[in-house]
Amino acid sequence: MADAARYSLIYFAAVIFLALKPGQLMDRVGKYITPVLLAGLVLLGLAALFLPPAICRRQAASTAMHR
Repeated sequence: MADAARYSLIYFAAVIFLALKPGQLMDRVGKYITPVLLAGLVLLGLAALFLPPAICRRQAASTAMHR
């Protein structure tokens, strides 16, 4: 029950923060999402360059066996 209350509190705090000035919605969301998306693209690109497919398959198989 405490997890649901914590989630609700965080969710509604974010909604209020974004709804206070609707004209700035895109600026506020973009300020946080853009760096996260760029970091994800960089990590994906680096993984594609430096991790050969065989290593990825081996790690996936190892992870699947331990579940």
